[in-house]
Amino acid sequence: MDLRRGPKRRLGSGRAKERTPTPVDNPIVSISSEPWNEESSWQQWPVATAVQNLPVEQQRIIHLAYVLQFTQSEIAKALNIPLGTVKTRLYQGLRTLRPMLAEIGIMGVGDG
Repeated sequence: MDLRRGPKRRLGSGRAKERTPTPVDNPIVSISSEPWNEESSWQQWPVATAVQNLPVEQQRIIHLAYVLQFTQSEIAKALNIPLGTVKTRLYQGLRTLRPMLAEIGIMGVGDG
């Protein structure tokens, strides 16, 4: 999860392909299919701990955006909330996370 760059964008030729958002019951817990990477695992644990200190609404949106790679529009559809609410919660969550992560040495306060 790279909070400095934002969610990955899907690039395509012309119009973006619509996909049906996956229903979100408990978006905080996920199983990764990625191979074991010890270095990233050491960073992911403190990041996950920091994210758990956020309000649940912000946790869900950060999880969907950075772990499941949903676009903001897809998040709005999946959670049945306005796009502006998604943007606000994402901004507030990241703004709260930055100093927490800087404190444990994962990213600088000015990164973003």
